[in-house]
Amino acid sequence: MYNQKDLYQLAERLISVTYGVLNTYDLLGNSFTDNNLYNKNLEYLKVAFEIENDLYKKIGNNLLTSKEFNNALRLAFENTNYDESTYEEIHFRIYNYIDSIIYYYPFRETRYYPNENIVINNETIDRHIVFDINLLDIYNLEQIMNNEKLSFLLPYLIDAKHLLLFRCKFYDNLAFKELTNAKPTSRERLLKFNHNKEIIDAKFNEIIENGLRESIEEAFSYEDSSKDNEDYCKLIINLVQIKTHLDLTTRDEAFDVFRKYYNLLEHNDNLKYLFEKSSVNKNIKILIKNNLIEKSDNSLLKV
Repeated sequence: MYNQKDLYQLAERLISVTYGVLNTYDLLGNSFTDNNLYNKNLEYLKVAFEIENDLYKKIGNNLLTSKEFNNALRLAFENTNYDESTYEEIHFRIYNYIDSIIYYYPFRETRYYPNENIVINNETIDRHIVFDINLLDIYNLEQIMNNEKLSFLLPYLIDAKHLLLFRCKFYDNLAFKELTNAKPTSRERLLKFNHNKEIIDAKFNEIIENGLRESIEEAFSYEDSSKDNEDYCKLIINLVQIKTHLDLTTRDEAFDVFRKYYNLLEHNDNLKYLFEKSSVNKNIKILIKNNLIEKSDNSLLKV
């Protein structure tokens, strides 16, 4: 058994090791133009992961997900002096991974009081959709990175990929290989483990709708930006996130998104006039249309 001092030291060590992983990702991003140095930093990243994983094994999942360790982590974070951005990223990686462990198994919970079961099952559904979103984000970002026309954005896109990988410890292995494909599977997986279909569909609709709204609004904010490479990269990343949330849709959901977006533009004269010459709107419409075509069973659309 660990006492409070031991728990605090473990939490402090975990934060420190996670900071080391973040720094190694930074080294990796800064060395992408030097193949030898990049490969050397990849080896350093493997070592950083090994140290981190060894520490997680030492802590153990039962302790890691306990209230006692959560309290120790909270106190250890309060005593750090990282800048705000670094603090947030380290905090996100650790707690995102803990949540992934808690809700890794997609079983429908029935052992507790009804209200408690509902909360646990909603969290499980949400977490498994997030697994899909993270995987699709990585895959879709890699497809953009392989576009030679956007090679001038590669430094920014590499940083974006590394930050995404850092935030998603569950997919550490993808730091060392490129995805050849990615398909959302959480909907089927949750159904197989007896979750309520209506609740699953409602959660998907909520996440898709919120994700599209936020990413579309953010993408349009770069319409009149200075168009420097960093802003352009942020626009591209928001388009990637739009693509990711569209990938989650079923055929019916894809049609619903298509109908709502096109109707919004067609029946709102102010928006229609504003977006007629919008390059951002053009790209969003292409993504929505292509998603509908891909999901449709109408052979005429696929010509």
